[in-house]
Parts: sequence; C-alpha cells; structure tokens
Amino acid sequence: MLSKKERLQQVILPIIFIILLLVVQASCDLSLPDYTSRIVNIGIQQGGIEHAAMKQIPKAEFERFQVLMSTEEKEKFFTFYEEKESKEIGEKNLKAGRYYVRKDDRPEALEELDQILTLPMAAMILIHSDSEQLKAMERQIKSTVPQSMEDMDILDILPKLPEEQREKISTAIKEALVGIEPSI
Repeated sequence: MLSKKERLQQVILPIIFIILLLVVQASCDLSLPDYTSRIVNIGIQQGGIEHAAMKQIPKAEFERFQVLMSTEEKEKFFTFYEEKESKEIGEKNLKAGRYYVRKDDRPEALEELDQILTLPMAAMILIHSDSEQLKAMERQIKSTVPQSMEDMDILDILPKLPEEQREKISTAIKEALVGIEPSI
C-alpha cells in the first residue's frame, strides 16, 4: 500500500499544473475588458487610428493645414518630423514627392503631436464640410480679399492673408471645434 507521502508525490505535479492554468485563465479574464475597450475606442470610434500623428505627411498637405497652427506648434512639429523624398522613406505605394516623416515614436512624443495636429486636421475636415457656420465665415473672409481671390478655395486664401487675420480665423475655427474635440 502507498503511503500518504507517495500518493502526494504522484498528484503534486498535476495540482501545480492546474493552479498554473487557473492563474493564466484569471489573467486572460482580467485583460479581456481592456482588449474589448480598445476594439471599441480605436477600432470602431476612431476607424483604427490610434494617433493623429501620422507616420508620414505629404508636404503639400502639411503646408495646407500648417496655416491653422501657431508658430510654437510649427516649431514643435519640426522637432518631431523631418522632410524626406518619397524614395528615401522606403515604403511601397507612396506617391512621388516630399514628405514629413515622424522620427520619434515614444508615447510622450505621440501624445504631444496629437495635441498639435488634432485641431488643424479636424479643421481641415470642417473646412471641407457643408457647415452653415463655415459658409458664413468663408463669405466673410472672401468679402475682405481682392476680387481675383474670391474664386479660390479657402485653404488657398488663408496663407495669403496677414498673420493677424489668419490668427483670428484659426482661433475661430479652433473654438468651433472645441465642442466636438473629445469625439475625434
């Protein structure tokens, strides 16, 4: 007959294995809500976009929305991005041309870039929307420019305006966006 010690030795490994499996199961159960919230927050609400700070921004696009950035924001932007030719980037499916390529992927850098880029990018979307508020602002801007510029797109007019007037317009657009910013 087997003694208690011998019987215990026979079952100790399966018991340890079962306890280990229970720890793994508990860990998975506890991490599941985090994965689900990421799927909803990033995957569904933000269309899979975790950060506003793109890996590369076409130079022409950046020049269009930098008009809505303050001088300080532009300076910060250039500390995180460097200008490169599309051939230097090494990614397929990029159109030929110049790009600003992000050179810092630290979480703190991405958060700071999100703060810099979110409003100008959202403003670009707002500018191309059919908002009545925007149409009124566009009419007001076009009424102050020379007649030769009246048929131009608002984003082509903005860089040609005096700095003070651009700041006022930029502030007005940013104020219009503040209410919707959390959902972006």
